[in-house]
Amino acid sequence: MTRSPFETPARRPRPALIAALALLASASPAAASQLRETSDFADVVAAVADYANRYGAEQVLLVCDLDNTLLAMADELGSDQWFEWQVHLLTAKPDSPHLVARDFAGLLAVQGGLFDLLPARLTQPDLPLLVGRIQGLGGRTIVLTARGHEFRGATQYELKRHGFDFADHAVELADRGPESTAAGVAVFVPYRRESLEASGLTQAEFAAWRLKDVPDQVSYGNGIYMVAGQHKGAMLAVLLERAAQSFKAMVLVDQDRQVRRLFDALSRRDYEVTAFDYQREEARVKAFQYGDQSAATRQWRRLNRILAEDDAASAAAHAGR
Repeated sequence: MTRSPFETPARRPRPALIAALALLASASPAAASQLRETSDFADVVAAVADYANRYGAEQVLLVCDLDNTLLAMADELGSDQWFEWQVHLLTAKPDSPHLVARDFAGLLAVQGGLFDLLPARLTQPDLPLLVGRIQGLGGRTIVLTARGHEFRGATQYELKRHGFDFADHAVELADRGPESTAAGVAVFVPYRRESLEASGLTQAEFAAWRLKDVPDQVSYGNGIYMVAGQHKGAMLAVLLERAAQSFKAMVLVDQDRQVRRLFDALSRRDYEVTAFDYQREEARVKAFQYGDQSAATRQWRRLNRILAEDDAASAAAHAGR
């Protein structure tokens, strides 16, 4: 199979590989748990309804990814696949004319600006209705996104604009942690290396998942969990350790390696899990990865010109007062 121009094979260090094999041998996922593919969110509704009938709706949790699951950018610029491409260029081709920033911090700043300026779209037209149907059953629903806390404002705005409401159906936390914002959003360090078990993680998982010794802060509020690009399975385990309620079954929706990480982390715990590799956007993602990315660069340059002209006009108007 032809490899994407910005996918490079990662060599796992031997200690991490050994730890991963040990973790696999020490825990076997629940026999009823399953990982499936779908392009229709109606399959997710059916899975949640089945669990609700068997365990009671209050025992079921739906965890949904954001980018390319609930929402996608209207164009390629600012999309999940565009951001991954930019990260690849920073690492492998730092002199590329397609780069929009000189370093990762600059790229994050650009991405934040694009989230503010460019509209998102639903990946499936009836998604708010389908999510609302799940919420109507009485279960809990949360968004788990790789975005960082700095993108919370734009994220909450776009979800609300498209008719989603996760705040009233979210997992409640028993412990908000030492830091929180005035808006009721908990901001916290997910774990500490010296006391992993207190955060719901094990030493074997820390090694196998190659977690950071010093993790980045995450935030949770209004049903939206923002984990800043960290291992989603580990971060979900941390959130569940802080939760005020417990669950018997979970339905997870994400794509590719992320959904596999979630499934691996949660199915080996005391949950029955159905995980969906949601492929609604897959054709578009592949077309960008294996195609010509220069259209996104041209769009970026046009946007820059428009913003520069707008800034100049504003400055001239201000000077004339």
